[in-house]
Amino acid sequence: MIQFPFNVALCVENLHLDTLKVARSMLLNIAGVYGFQNIKTGEIVYVGSAVNLWVRFYQHITGKKSNQILQNAFAKHGLAQFRFLVFEIIPDYKTINNCNTTHKAPLLAVEQLYLDTFKPRYNILTVAGSLQGYKHTPESLSKMSGENNPMFGKKSGE
Repeated sequence: MIQFPFNVALCVENLHLDTLKVARSMLLNIAGVYGFQNIKTGEIVYVGSAVNLWVRFYQHITGKKSNQILQNAFAKHGLAQFRFLVFEIIPDYKTINNCNTTHKAPLLAVEQLYLDTFKPRYNILTVAGSLQGYKHTPESLSKMSGENNPMFGKKSGE
């Protein structure tokens, strides 16, 4: 068993598409706060929260609706260099009103604690919540465009 210097409720190793069945059984319909850890350095590089950890995990590892900087790291280093950690499971979390921001407040508050603790370098925002109203800097737009974008050269749906 892996020992962590912080609390971990669940750990998904081997982030390959062939391990999805096991990950799905562990994460489906569970709300919580999660992170991605670089295995080599031990650094928590990304922190997030989700009302359904399975859906969010799948989005990240398939590159759909995922953080661009995290996707660039996956492309550069490979999924095998990362593990998916669930720091806290939010028990009895119910989806109400399509998971509006007000209802997500307790989940986002816990996520904020982990953002403040780990200060993950792949998170674009330092405050838990939505990107609504956020303006990327010219520098970050440059880093996400052209050949830096994992979707570069691919057609929609690939």
